[in-house]
Amino acid sequence: MFVTLFLYICGLLDVPFIDGDIKLDGKLDDPWYAVACKVTEFTQISPVVGSAPRESTIVYILQNDRGLYFGLYCETKHRKPDLSPSGDQVSVYLDTYFDRKTAYLFTVLANGTRMEARITQNGENLDYDFETIWYCATYTADSFYSVEIFIPWKGLMGKPGPWGINIKRESPPDYMVSMVVYDPNKQPLRVSDFKVMKDIKFSAEKPVLEIQPILNIIHGTDFDEHFRYKVEFGGNLYLRIRKNMKFSLTYKPDFAEIEADPYRLNLSKYALFYPEKRPFFIEGREFFSFNMPDRLKIFYSRQIGKTLLTGKIVPIIFGMKDFMKFRHVELSSLWVRTDSARDAFSYEPVTDFVVNKIRMLPNEAFSFCLMDARRFMKGVQSKGLTGVELLYQTESILAGIEYIKDNIRSKEHAMQLQLHRWFNGLSISCSMTDISDGFSDNGVGYIPWKGLHREKASIQYVYRFDSRYRLYYASGKLSVTRKRELDEPFTWVSTLSLSLYFTSNVFVGGIFSYGKEYELNELFNAPSFTIFLAYNTTHVNCKSVFYFYRTYNYLRGYVGNVRFIQCEATLTYKRTVAMLSVYRWDEFDPQNKLASTTYSIRALAAATITPILSMSFYVDLPYSGRLLSKRVGCHVTIRFGGKGWSKCVHNYYSSHIEEGWQTYIRKSQMKLRPSWVITL
Repeated sequence: MFVTLFLYICGLLDVPFIDGDIKLDGKLDDPWYAVACKVTEFTQISPVVGSAPRESTIVYILQNDRGLYFGLYCETKHRKPDLSPSGDQVSVYLDTYFDRKTAYLFTVLANGTRMEARITQNGENLDYDFETIWYCATYTADSFYSVEIFIPWKGLMGKPGPWGINIKRESPPDYMVSMVVYDPNKQPLRVSDFKVMKDIKFSAEKPVLEIQPILNIIHGTDFDEHFRYKVEFGGNLYLRIRKNMKFSLTYKPDFAEIEADPYRLNLSKYALFYPEKRPFFIEGREFFSFNMPDRLKIFYSRQIGKTLLTGKIVPIIFGMKDFMKFRHVELSSLWVRTDSARDAFSYEPVTDFVVNKIRMLPNEAFSFCLMDARRFMKGVQSKGLTGVELLYQTESILAGIEYIKDNIRSKEHAMQLQLHRWFNGLSISCSMTDISDGFSDNGVGYIPWKGLHREKASIQYVYRFDSRYRLYYASGKLSVTRKRELDEPFTWVSTLSLSLYFTSNVFVGGIFSYGKEYELNELFNAPSFTIFLAYNTTHVNCKSVFYFYRTYNYLRGYVGNVRFIQCEATLTYKRTVAMLSVYRWDEFDPQNKLASTTYSIRALAAATITPILSMSFYVDLPYSGRLLSKRVGCHVTIRFGGKGWSKCVHNYYSSHIEEGWQTYIRKSQMKLRPSWVITL
């Protein structure tokens, strides 16, 4: 009864079922569109919130036994469509499970380029590394452009019945953004607010198999080795058994990703955290993590196939995972085996990583999650973490608790409590984190703050006020943190942040901190401040950051200052993008004289030659004292048949000099990765 009442209040979209197929040419001239479900009501998000869009949009929706069709007519009114990478584009959001929390995103640019993503946590997290099967076509004229999208059932996971839907359109030159569903008092994207399509005939009963062989050819040296050629064969296999069950397998994958990790100078006692970029671990990663914001990471996939001190990567032999979703239960498991590896400083034996998780959702607001992550090595006792999460989340309230137990040290634990409340532009949050002194991540998670006890409270207010042509936006946040680590004393840090959009193109923000905080052998003493500046137009995006704080170093015995400056500029023109990023990190001695400097320069150029062919090239040059490393890479991708076929050429050079020890790494790499999809 509740679901029926909910559908009635939200309003239903009745999507007709047709017997034939629609030819995808982008022209919207197929006779089936005459009987399609039509959506024309859009609400403007910017530059003026809540007003009617100045350019009209018409959306047609149809379904057949193969999938969903979308036809979108987008008026451009006295201008030609903008074909640049940041120009005219439309996006379709689909909540296929109708759980009001997760969704798929499909975006098509007027130039025919497309991208997809997976949305979790009611719109808070977007995973743009997600990839699935779908097709699109575009057509442009002097005063409009049109888009056709076909999403086959075999490319989705979900269930028949009602689905949630939202549609967004973005238009230059003043970044006009409009959506079918939008509430200015909430986040711009909330899955729980989507419109509803009733009676979707999701008929993906046949298994779908995707085979992705990989050929990797490497030429180069590795530390003290001679130049040599190395040919590696591997591959990925994806099998969707039913519409809510999927199995993945990888064998000898190559994870020398073209987008290298950014160079970062670690000034803290904590291990650096790097985001996951490897496709096998990215897909479905929400099934292998807790769901609270700022969650403790009981499983950190970068622990698998990690890099040793000399830069050698621990090879992965194979990996398999499966996840399934029923009415009120989610089940997922992961098993990865890594081969032995040795360098001058350490040895890694053959290791198995096993992760299991069960999540129960008795209703839309409450969820219970139990998760276990372990690492098995031959002749060594298994190590790992076991955790439980209780979460209550609605549109305006989030309350949750996470508790993680160390499997080796029975008395050690990590715990997190959170409470958030949102209403009418005001948000209030409180959190408490407690990690015992001897707690360890055991090589499976990322919880580096040993002995941490932290209590934090914050309040934030967002104020929007409109002029006739522009959206003005102001935000202020005040937070107070009480913190202790290991045997350090309790410290207090107060933070005030302000941000303001002078126009829809210019942004200025700042963070001011006052208090004292201990870290490693240094005392960071307030005041410290950070300033952000940004300027955005259709073809140019610029941003800069200035960061300053005062520190006392116990080992070196002086009070000094730290200054960080970063500038970044991006230029887009038609189908090309060029980006240049420069940063500088300075440390000063007590007489305010420069003590050390770290530089980094990164350049990137990318071009969409045709809607199915794209290329990118980058150069990365970090330099700090006697450490210099260079990275050069390029990437070519061809997409067809709803999936991608990529050819990667990765050239890599690095040198490291420290106390007379010198090593060189030179590598050139070519990777071929075709993909075939078969309906069984």
